[in-house]
Amino acid sequence: MTILTVDFGSTFTKAALIADDGTVLGTASTPTTGTRGRGSGDILDGYRVLRDRLDVPHRAHVHACSSAGGWACSASRA
Repeated sequence: MTILTVDFGSTFTKAALIADDGTVLGTASTPTTGTRGRGSGDILDGYRVLRDRLDVPHRAHVHACSSAGGWACSASRA
């Protein structure tokens, strides 16, 4: 099971792709869209960019978190 971990930050959205055995397959970051004057894009625009950059398998599990703006949340999708 490959895992994509994503941190939606107020400045950058960061991601790491992790293999079944815990090996880090790749990391990437992109400016977070729609925040702090970075346009009116959807915050998921950066997520899509990172999925493309890391060539994330369709069936990868996704674990995401954010503490941007002083609030915290986390989500997971299998």
